[in-house]
Amino acid sequence: MAKLGFALCVAFVLPLLQACGSDDAAYEGPRVPVRVMTRNLYLGADISGVLQATSPDAVPGLAAAFWAEVLRSDVPGRAKLLADEIAATKPDLIGLQEVELFRRQSPSDFATAPGLNATEVVFDFLALLQAELVARGEQYVVAANHSLSDVELPATLPEGLVDLRMTDRDVILVRPEVVFTAPVNATYTNFLSGNIGGEGGPRIEIKRGHSRIDVQVSNPTGIASFVFGNTHLEVGGLLRAYQEPQADELVRVIRPVSGPIIFAGDFNSPADGTGTRSYGFLRTVFKDAYADLKPGDAGHTCCLDIYAGDLAAAGSRIDLVLTRGDVVPLDATIVGGPAKTLTGISASIHLGVVMTLGLVPDAAR
Repeated sequence: MAKLGFALCVAFVLPLLQACGSDDAAYEGPRVPVRVMTRNLYLGADISGVLQATSPDAVPGLAAAFWAEVLRSDVPGRAKLLADEIAATKPDLIGLQEVELFRRQSPSDFATAPGLNATEVVFDFLALLQAELVARGEQYVVAANHSLSDVELPATLPEGLVDLRMTDRDVILVRPEVVFTAPVNATYTNFLSGNIGGEGGPRIEIKRGHSRIDVQVSNPTGIASFVFGNTHLEVGGLLRAYQEPQADELVRVIRPVSGPIIFAGDFNSPADGTGTRSYGFLRTVFKDAYADLKPGDAGHTCCLDIYAGDLAAAGSRIDLVLTRGDVVPLDATIVGGPAKTLTGISASIHLGVVMTLGLVPDAAR
């Protein structure tokens, strides 16, 4: 459909939720709308400096510098901004990435009992976000909570040697009226692992994965059933050797899954093809809803400096909503604009994407 034709279709038919603008959309009746969001919360600091330690002895100092940046990033304040975004757009389903859980243990026992035993919670990103949503009168249910990387390291803090533990999670939230079943959490078989600082250094595994649920959404138009998924692929650059197999694995897992699919996530592979091959792998089974709805719109979502807050610094579109089957994109909004915490910090280094999609009612399939 020509660009003008598509624009007219959205302008006049969107209120009726009719199908338009999709080459393989055979259904022409009223559609069931569903609004979804993808949002990377940002863990608060760049962990690559720690991972690049040149010796085990360097780890406590680098871990302390990482932790200072996490504290500076104002996690509680950023949770308020993220809750504001959700309250304003009211997505039915949300795919969240980097939903960190930070814990500590003082004094450190890493030298005598290395492992994952720090239990004192410092920041629970999920709990903070949920509390802020409740404060705004918004209710969301945790439909999937996938714990992935779990790393504990000694850090030299002002009070002495302390063990810091970071658990990375991907989370799916749904509104209470959304019916979901069969949550699946899967970890990709390719991931970075090794000893920080070389032989004798702390052992780490940087795991990535995906979650998915079976969903039913109901409204006066009808009932629509589909699969909703959420993922976070490894970064590109030097780690593309992990990211690309992860994307290939996701494609292989999804191919046999039946019915319409909506997949949200931080795919870390620019949609303009300038980065890794992962985006191309994904497009063998998925449509890119934003690209279909807004052809020619760069729609950049990453990566910002949370302290500078310059939206123009975003130079790539890696936060995506992908679909498979007869799913029509109806509306798209990029969120995470100029709002700042009281300490002058942006919500994340990522922007979020909120999309309204039209599905074929079950009764018409």
